[in-house]
Amino acid sequence: MEKTYLKNQELFKELNKYDKDSSEYKRLEQEIVKNNMPLVANIAKKYFNNCSYDEGQDIFSVASLGLLKAVRSYNISKNFLFATYATRCIENEILMYCRKLKKNSLVVSLSTVLAYDRDGNELQIEDILQSEEDIEEDVISKDENLQKRRDLKEIIDKLPPKQKLVLKKKYLSGFDVTKQKAIAKFLGFSQSYVSRIEAQAIHNSQLLAKNPDAKLIGETENLPKELVQEGKYKEVKAQLKNIIKTKLPEKNALVLLELYYSSDRVSQRKAAKTLGISSTTVSVANLDGLKLLQTEYKKSHPAIIYSVEEIKSILSYRPEEWE
Repeated sequence: MEKTYLKNQELFKELNKYDKDSSEYKRLEQEIVKNNMPLVANIAKKYFNNCSYDEGQDIFSVASLGLLKAVRSYNISKNFLFATYATRCIENEILMYCRKLKKNSLVVSLSTVLAYDRDGNELQIEDILQSEEDIEEDVISKDENLQKRRDLKEIIDKLPPKQKLVLKKKYLSGFDVTKQKAIAKFLGFSQSYVSRIEAQAIHNSQLLAKNPDAKLIGETENLPKELVQEGKYKEVKAQLKNIIKTKLPEKNALVLLELYYSSDRVSQRKAAKTLGISSTTVSVANLDGLKLLQTEYKKSHPAIIYSVEEIKSILSYRPEEWE
């Protein structure tokens, strides 16, 4: 611990000698991050209980981001330990992430009100469950339950791709809805991930029933709505790819192309292995690359301003995977 403290102090003193845009500054910054990754691991482990693998990876990435923010905002003249300051930053980043997850997690039951019909009557999840008898009845009957299912299907079709897929597979495909584990296995997701997507889907369905233009949570939360509605996200994504290839530094470009334009989704850890660099380098290059990409896109499209989060959402959006 004492060695780490002394090394941190030496590195920060050296760091302050250079301009933030210099290569030496960036090299020292990455060395400090690498030097303190064990701190990230120790703090992140506290939050791994009851997490799926994907959620654990998310927490580790969030914790790494907290460390990077600590490195970039630490003031050595304040005379407090960097480890103490970094711990606060890392935990704060994780807690903000957990609060966001909690906000998006809802209890779902068969009596959950999913939407309202044209007459203002409640439409519940159980109204759209279809057994073999239901399907047979659909062919010969025009009863009230059939109309309810149709009303709900209209709303489900307006959901983001993952959420639409989960609701359709769970409630419209003959599964035993109490067997969430079987649904997760069929879809290739973790059970907790299916639960989270389902909760988001129920919440969004309720919003859409009251307001067709409501802001939805989940995978399209930070995605500009007009890009989804008008199908323009592919065009913008192609423009961003061209900027990445022609305007960004090589390291940032390689990382962004690997993370967001590979044929399959790639985690930061897998990208690091493919590119032959550390996960820390991938994390830093990704964060810096997104900021540079936002700046360059603004230069070429001054009438359109996307935030870094929106840029990241556009790059990450792959609805074709869930059709």
